[in-house]
Amino acid sequence: MSEQQPEPDAPMAVPVPPSTEHVETEWVPGEQLPLVRIPPPTIWPATLALGITGMAFGVVTQWILSAAGLFLFLLGAHGWIEDLKKDV
Repeated sequence: MSEQQPEPDAPMAVPVPPSTEHVETEWVPGEQLPLVRIPPPTIWPATLALGITGMAFGVVTQWILSAAGLFLFLLGAHGWIEDLKKDV
């Protein structure tokens, strides 16, 4: 007896309807997993990191770089918090 091979033009993934909260897996029959919504990518974590780097670099060079780093840090923190408020 040979195993049945899927048809070449058959879809490999089953589309998940947006109204359900769980999806049945293809690996274990009857198993249901919760759907997890992944947030969209943003620039705010990179802005926050650049601000921290600028503040640290400014400590060993000139104070104006620390001030610019502080501005970027505050801008990044504010933007990231606002994005998190929108997700909730």
